[in-house]
Amino acid sequence: MASQRAQNQLSKQLDINAPGTAPVTARFVPAILQNPTPQQPFPSYTIGYNPLNEPDTVSQAIPPRPANSQGSGHPFHMLSDENLHPVLFRLEPGPEALAGVPVPLLVDQQTGLIEHGNGGRPLRFFSHLPRWVAADVSGMLMEFWIRLDQRVEMSDILDRINSQGKVARSNTLNMRRIRFREIINVPAISPGRQLPTVNEVELIGKLTREQVILNTAMVVDLPGNRLLQPRLVNGKTILGYVDSGLAVDHYIADFGLPIPVPSGRTIVTLELRKRLQTLAQRRGLGNAATDYTKLSRDLLPSWWVKDRWARPMADLDGKSHEAFVGDLLDRHPPATIRPRFRRPVLPPAAPMAPMQPLPQPAPAPLPLPPPPAPRNAAALFPRPGQANAASGGVVRAGATVNSGSIDPRLLAAGSTTTASVAASGVGGAFPGSSAGAPGARVRQFHVVTPRGTSYFVEAATPEAARQVAQPAGWQAEVDQGNDSGPGAGGFVWGEEEERAARCLQEFLASGQWEEGAQGEEE
Repeated sequence: MASQRAQNQLSKQLDINAPGTAPVTARFVPAILQNPTPQQPFPSYTIGYNPLNEPDTVSQAIPPRPANSQGSGHPFHMLSDENLHPVLFRLEPGPEALAGVPVPLLVDQQTGLIEHGNGGRPLRFFSHLPRWVAADVSGMLMEFWIRLDQRVEMSDILDRINSQGKVARSNTLNMRRIRFREIINVPAISPGRQLPTVNEVELIGKLTREQVILNTAMVVDLPGNRLLQPRLVNGKTILGYVDSGLAVDHYIADFGLPIPVPSGRTIVTLELRKRLQTLAQRRGLGNAATDYTKLSRDLLPSWWVKDRWARPMADLDGKSHEAFVGDLLDRHPPATIRPRFRRPVLPPAAPMAPMQPLPQPAPAPLPLPPPPAPRNAAALFPRPGQANAASGGVVRAGATVNSGSIDPRLLAAGSTTTASVAASGVGGAFPGSSAGAPGARVRQFHVVTPRGTSYFVEAATPEAARQVAQPAGWQAEVDQGNDSGPGAGGFVWGEEEERAARCLQEFLASGQWEEGAQGEEE
């Protein structure tokens, strides 16, 4: 018994033919194949990358080009006339889970270069597409590739054709797809035209009401709650039918409520078909379901016969077919057409081989390193007896850690400026420097110690820089084994250092330190 979902769908009102059309007397009875050959199941489709990462490229092992215009392998090689994938029998596309997901480019895993196809276009990565497509690829296989992932376009297949000479035109390959769809009675999954075509009007008349409502071209067996799948011979005729193993509501199960089947496109196609049937009846051409094909060219839709004139139909409602369909489209707008991805095309003279990577530009000269950024004051200037977080030891009273940072005695309330002033020895003069008054800006001095160590000192005055170079009591510290000399930036902690530490804390609390740091970064 059909599910409640299928029963609700089957209760919808839908007519395939116009009123007055002669009913079909011969009921179709599908030929059930006995003891069918077991077929290999299809793998689940995966896109081959994490779409959340939005990769630009995906690497894949590229097989060598096959000989004699043959194709390379792909994951769905078991597709055949006797083993048709269920996606081929869907009438209306379901919710697109991959809509809007960007497609990365294909990269040769061995060379690391982007793979290019016919015409020099970069190939897009699809896990179910082979690198090389046979020149005589079947319409069934192309239709399957496009239906399995609706981001695939005909250009993705054309660029992979392994043709030693001239590549088949897009129209030629599309005709193979159309002929295959006509065999199993399915429309195009994404029609390119807004107005119903001749083939669409003809094809929908070959489907039953149950097939249209349940969104499948498989034969619907309501008593058995199953769908019957055809098996083909030479890709041209139907040999018979087998149980697909799918319930009758399989092709509407992924829709939310209310189920949008039949779609606006199907409704417009059916209404145009019934309009033409009614016109054929009133013109005395017959009341059979296909007698509308007897209408003369001037009575057919202008877009069918490539006629620019839209003629009013006095036999019907006085409207032209164009106006009639236009009113229907206003009430049943078609689904949004998916955007087309346009890839760059190389000039005709470009080689077919993969493009070499572009030369890298010469690296720009590195900028001069900025002054060292300020660090946490508590770590730089620990109080006497405070634990040293970096080494785990304790700083002795009267000594400081080797921080390599600015001497706290030299801090001034103001932003830091830099002055490169060379000095020869501890007691040497500082050319270009001037004595600074209290509160002067901190500058940078180049100091050379008696030991020959050369480094920069930040200080407010040259005298203060000399004190950092060789502070009082340094020799006593050396004698006690604390070799944190001027070259290392160490000094003796005394009353002046205590006062400087307190000034530093007040200075940091005022926020002026952060403003100065931001100014240096800019």
